[in-house]
Amino acid sequence: MNIKSIKVGQVIKNYKELCLLMEEKVSAGDTKKKQLKEWARYFKWHKEGQKFIIDEIYKDPLPKQDRRKNNSHSKYIEEIKDILTYYIHGQIQRTGNNVVTLSISELINICGFANNTYSLSTYKKKELSDILHIELVAIYNFYSSTRTEFKRIIERALKNLKSRSVLIYQDTFIVANVDKGHNKVDKRPATDEEYNLILDTQNEMLKHYNMESFKDLFLAGKKVYKSFMNDVNKELEWDFYYPAYKIICGKNAVKREYKKIIDKKKQLNDKSIERCKNLFKIVDDNSNENKLINNLISFKNYNPNIDDLIQIQYQKNKHEYFKKLNEENYRISKIEEDYKNKDDVSLSDLSKYKYKTKRHNDHEEYWSYLLNEIDTYNIQN
Repeated sequence: MNIKSIKVGQVIKNYKELCLLMEEKVSAGDTKKKQLKEWARYFKWHKEGQKFIIDEIYKDPLPKQDRRKNNSHSKYIEEIKDILTYYIHGQIQRTGNNVVTLSISELINICGFANNTYSLSTYKKKELSDILHIELVAIYNFYSSTRTEFKRIIERALKNLKSRSVLIYQDTFIVANVDKGHNKVDKRPATDEEYNLILDTQNEMLKHYNMESFKDLFLAGKKVYKSFMNDVNKELEWDFYYPAYKIICGKNAVKREYKKIIDKKKQLNDKSIERCKNLFKIVDDNSNENKLINNLISFKNYNPNIDDLIQIQYQKNKHEYFKKLNEENYRISKIEEDYKNKDDVSLSDLSKYKYKTKRHNDHEEYWSYLLNEIDTYNIQN
């Protein structure tokens, strides 16, 4: 690279001529983009058509950008994209509707960024503070930092899906009413008219608070923000509202993305099967272990009928278990009454009783307790 061959104000005919002056190889595609980014560390230019006009030459080169920082979220994007696609596909299958409305709390929970307590405590921070014995200010700071980070990553995943025409998304609101009689909250997406009402009410209230934007409101602090939201909610036709994403999907596009995920899962499942076969050193296809791998691990050999049969067998076993238990309890209570009704129980009678009862049941702990009760009864009488 020869920076000395250019000067401020110089007009260079085109990219090839600039390469010639810089003593650099003419490139194309990504290589050219990288080359131009590297040159931008040494001088500034603007373009007019094909021409390069040199605006400034830096005394010292600008530091290289740490691309790792810009791509710090990229490792999450594939996972989140797959999780969201899997979830949305399930919703479309259940409802037939290709529109899904989700709050940021729901998205955080669906994507696995945090567990259900995180979502639950979003509006119950005081209770969380009391239970964990952590200062409320620390909890507010924790939520503010993590929600901002999670939101940024989720939006990158949504943009990734949008760029491939799988879905589009837009900001919306969820409106809610509290049914105090049944102690529940009824929630639903806002209609277009309600969306309009929320925006108008917020705008009027910002003017009332002498603020230009929500940025001013956030900077004013938590108390002012809480007061603002209370005043807005009083003006509306429902108890409260909160922001959400309205996600509109292409049904066929989601289906195609879903198939890719299933293919990924199949590849992992094949590896899991191989791993299990190595674990049990399987050489016989008819071995118990191989049968269990086919029935419990393999996607290919999965038989949903077995799930149904297991449920039926479970109910049958449960019925038989309780039937036998009731019969056994009746028999034991009869024996117990026979002995209790005697004026005196000899040591030999007690031994016979212990033997007779123990041989019908293997639960030593239960029988020890029961026999101890009878012993205590005889001592007291």
